[in-house]
Order: sequence, then C-alpha cells, then structure tokens
Amino acid sequence: MTTTLPLHASRVTDCILHTLTAEFGNANSIDHIYGDAAEKAVKIKQAADILADTVAQIRQLI
Repeated sequence: MTTTLPLHASRVTDCILHTLTAEFGNANSIDHIYGDAAEKAVKIKQAADILADTVAQIRQLI
C-alpha cells in the first residue's frame, strides 16, 4: 500500500535529509563509524517493518 499523507510529510523529509547529510555511510562498511551508523539505521528499519507487518496482521484478526 502506498499512501502520501501531508501530516507526515515533514517528518519523512526531516528523516531523509538527516540520513543524506548526517548519517550517510555504507551499511556494508563496518570498519568505520559511518558504516556502523548506517548498519544500525538499516536494522532499525527492518525491525520497524517486521513490527508494522505484525500489527497489520493482528488488526486483520480482530
């Protein structure tokens, strides 16, 4: 499902700009601080996706 909501537009923009300007490492480059930060961001996103899927599945059961 793809949805664009004006309510979240500034939050999304802030997140994207932060990632492009402050945490711009390669997640596969784990031998420096930028790679470590990028790897952490990827893991957080993956966990959030799993949780969102789980919440959506639970809501379908209710």
